[in-house]
Amino acid sequence: MKSYFRGVVKGSYTVEAAIIFSFIFMVLITLIFASLLICEKVILNKAAAISASRSAAILSNTKLLGTADDYSLYNRLNSSTKTIEYCLDISTELASSLDKASKMKSSANLSDKKQGVIQYEVSKQLAGCIIKPKRTFIKIKHYEGFFNENITISIRQEISIPLGFVKRWFDGKDTVTLEAQYEASAVEASEYIRNMDIVFEYSKRIKEGINPSEILNSIKGNLGKQP
Repeated sequence: MKSYFRGVVKGSYTVEAAIIFSFIFMVLITLIFASLLICEKVILNKAAAISASRSAAILSNTKLLGTADDYSLYNRLNSSTKTIEYCLDISTELASSLDKASKMKSSANLSDKKQGVIQYEVSKQLAGCIIKPKRTFIKIKHYEGFFNENITISIRQEISIPLGFVKRWFDGKDTVTLEAQYEASAVEASEYIRNMDIVFEYSKRIKEGINPSEILNSIKGNLGKQP
């Protein structure tokens, strides 16, 4: 009888150790995965910031863009916004995305060339992700106005998590979502000089009593006659 009870005590220690070890193991896995998610969030913020900043720098330099002959002092008379949204599988489609963007960078069309520059920079930065997401959604907003040119890059990733079926019971998804967004401005020296010249020249003329609407109509008429 004495040896029987001793066996029961030893067995209880084994069960308790198994429960405690499993709990500690799950806590460690959770902490490690949470650390990876934080690191991935930092990488996404960096990817959005660097891709937007580099794209703006290239678009600001006509020599880097390789289209100096296509530019004039008045190449953006009307404001326009071009938004592109697409889903990218980093595991299988990253190489093809880079290749497609490289071809767009060589396009003869200035608008396509700018989009190629932006998409290439985004894809290149996403290659540094440490976690392969289930889906990656990219939104590129390119605004071209008379006085400025802005690039806004938004990146959203859906990442599968361990024991995702438990999370699905609560919100219907077995993934967590990470988002990053950054905006940068492209400044072309020629356009900046043009805008400042217009401001100083016509502010002087306005003080002399010239009608501003007539001045603007005159500018548009002269520009429309340019080849």
